[in-house]
Amino acid sequence: MFDDVFPAIARDGAGLIEVAMRVQRVLGELGRCGDAHMNTVARRHAVLAMARAECALGFAPDYEQLRRRHADYWGDQA
Repeated sequence: MFDDVFPAIARDGAGLIEVAMRVQRVLGELGRCGDAHMNTVARRHAVLAMARAECALGFAPDYEQLRRRHADYWGDQA
């Protein structure tokens, strides 16, 4: 399910802060569900989405806001 949904959204929305923020929030919440496998997969997709956003977001304050959202769920690892 994760591989079918999140890569396309993260890729196509990487340059839109609103989409990138939502992707991080949804993956973060899925990672908190209590299932270890889901946490691992959600974290992997969140990291990949961050890498896409880093390439696409040209405005540093937007990327910093996104990095903070990612850190809220996963720590300082981006």
